[in-house]
Amino acid sequence: MSGEVVEPTKDLENKAEIEQQMDSVRPEEKYRNVYESLVGEWRGEFVVYEDTRGQIRGRPVRAISEDYINDLPLKEVNRIQVMHRYTATDDFTVVAEIEDRWLDEKGKEVLSAYPAENNVRGDELFCIVDKPEEKVVHKGFIDDEGYIIWSRDEELPLRKEYFKEKAVGNTYSIIGYGYYGDDNPNLSPKLWFKGSYTKAD
Repeated sequence: MSGEVVEPTKDLENKAEIEQQMDSVRPEEKYRNVYESLVGEWRGEFVVYEDTRGQIRGRPVRAISEDYINDLPLKEVNRIQVMHRYTATDDFTVVAEIEDRWLDEKGKEVLSAYPAENNVRGDELFCIVDKPEEKVVHKGFIDDEGYIIWSRDEELPLRKEYFKEKAVGNTYSIIGYGYYGDDNPNLSPKLWFKGSYTKAD
């Protein structure tokens, strides 16, 4: 049974402005082929969790890990079936087709399909996602363990995110947290998320 399809919409004016700014900066050579491990088709689950304590004093450490999130008192609030298909357009850029599938509150399957692009401008990594409801731009860098660290910092409305991702062989993982809406970014995050994908044959 086919589910409801959410069609993507694009803020073309904003997209053009972002691309114009980034196109004027040449990527640093050290980031050549930085996205090479992502190329291909990946399938898996993206799970969102809520801290049962709500928000408490103190922020989480930046060095988040599977062990760190597993020690938190979390409850699952959403589970999404995900497909990512990455294609390299040059040594510094990959474009992606993304499909998310989940069940709404009535048990009906919802499908959301949208494009994305990862690129490099200067010494910064960018991930631009054209979701149906919004354009999401994350900035990133590579940490000492080879993870891409992505972050987003928007105030009105509040959308702050911090997560790390890495593709090694046939495994692609994402782990992080976010602040949204009425959350207090000066306290611990209420929402956490993990993605675990396997490369398709």
